[in-house]
Amino acid sequence: MAMEFWKAILLDRMSLAKGFPPSAFVLATLSNPREKFWGRLLDLDLRGIVLCGVLLDSFDDFVRQLRDGEVAVPVTVFYPMHRIQSVELERSDGPVLSLLERFQQDTGSNPETVFQPQADEVRP
Repeated sequence: MAMEFWKAILLDRMSLAKGFPPSAFVLATLSNPREKFWGRLLDLDLRGIVLCGVLLDSFDDFVRQLRDGEVAVPVTVFYPMHRIQSVELERSDGPVLSLLERFQQDTGSNPETVFQPQADEVRP
């Protein structure tokens, strides 16, 4: 009986990340308070989600700071599962550039290097 319980937990965990490639860029919609966070997916399990990125409201300022050579550092955050409304894989939609494409075009920076957690940041 206990083995079946843990097997179900493991399968649940694996199905949460199914469909998201490792280190994918995603847009997470959160509740209480309602906000959107854009960034690189670091971990997703039954406890919640770990992302390295910026609040969507700050995206344009973040891009401008990088483009102008100012110091701009993304944050690594954990959001518990009860706050997560949805997580969308970041992609372009026809002629509309994705946030990832806008970031690359406007900054000329490699998002893989910009959105990396620092060595001292710990996952839950």
